[in-house]
Amino acid sequence: SGSKLAIQDLEVGTYTLDWVSADECEGQTTFTIVAPSAVTGVINTLNNVSCPGGNDGQVEFTFTGGWEENKDPKIYFTEIVRDGVLVQNWAPQVTSNGVVNRSNLQAGDYTVYFTDRVNEELFIQNLALAPLTNYVFETKGFDCINQLNFTITEPDPFELNLTSTVAVCQGDTNGE
Repeated sequence: SGSKLAIQDLEVGTYTLDWVSADECEGQTTFTIVAPSAVTGVINTLNNVSCPGGNDGQVEFTFTGGWEENKDPKIYFTEIVRDGVLVQNWAPQVTSNGVVNRSNLQAGDYTVYFTDRVNEELFIQNLALAPLTNYVFETKGFDCINQLNFTITEPDPFELNLTSTVAVCQGDTNGE
């Protein structure tokens, strides 16, 4: 009771597990490992920085597919890199419709890595496989980390050139 069995490197497919416990109880169960549809992402809108040196850039993505396709809410994981520097480590993005917004972005070239899973383990629990109660089937990685690239721009710095002409006499208004 309470034992755990790990079966590794299973491909997508249907399997039958026959088992015999220490006290001679026998059982059998069939299970299927399925592959989800590919996780895809698109950039819906992109707003550039409004002033030089600012950080009010915004981007909106829509993610679809993967294990989250028919779930509500959906959880996709993103990692963001700007100009080769990590801006946000892997973090979950919870959404009901697959739309994820990022704001407070500075100007630069961005790469957003995204997936619906950080870890490709499939847990199958309570399949009436007494006396065992928890099975872990480790599946091979699906290579399902994708990326989107985009650029946030900013306007050129303001340049102000002032020239002045001194008034001819004190109190005169002929200066510029």
